Amino acid sequence: NLRDILITMLMHYGGLRMSEPFHLFVHDVTHDNTSPGSALIKVYHPSLGQAPSDLRDAKGKPVACNRATYLRDKYGLVPRIDYKSSHTLHAGWKGNALDSKQYFLHVHWAPCWAGELFWKLWVFYMAQRDQLNPDHPYAFVTREGKPYSIDAFEDAHAKAVKRIGLVPT
Repeated sequence: NLRDILITMLMHYGGLRMSEPFHLFVHDVTHDNTSPGSALIKVYHPSLGQAPSDLRDAKGKPVACNRATYLRDKYGLVPRIDYKSSHTLHAGWKGNALDSKQYFLHVHWAPCWAGELFWKLWVFYMAQRDQLNPDHPYAFVTREGKPYSIDAFEDAHAKAVKRIGLVPT
């Protein structure tokens, strides 16, 4: 399951907390031109972070806005931090130190080869995701194309850990 492998890699080799991969938009993962063959990932603040440039106004001009506005105006959604903690779409956010006025943090791969493997798997995952034609920008999706939940990931991860003979914690 590429989706779950990618999320696990973000946590184990990219240093992300459990909830942070669930805020990623497809646009947040790009090829790293400074490290050929590796993924460059920016994890934006769920509401304040700079939105992708594909939102257009009535005249067809790009709209520069934050993610809360982008989600509302383009998809009729709210940021995942704004859902109640019991809601399947909820994903928390800690007070991370962010890298810029665009409100994001970089994923730093350790070891470096993890970024290269992530990029190779990401390309295959995106081919799968694109076939589902999701109606939202979130990177990680269910088989139906809906945003993937943290609870579903935790269940799948625990089952995978048990299959290899370990005890999930």
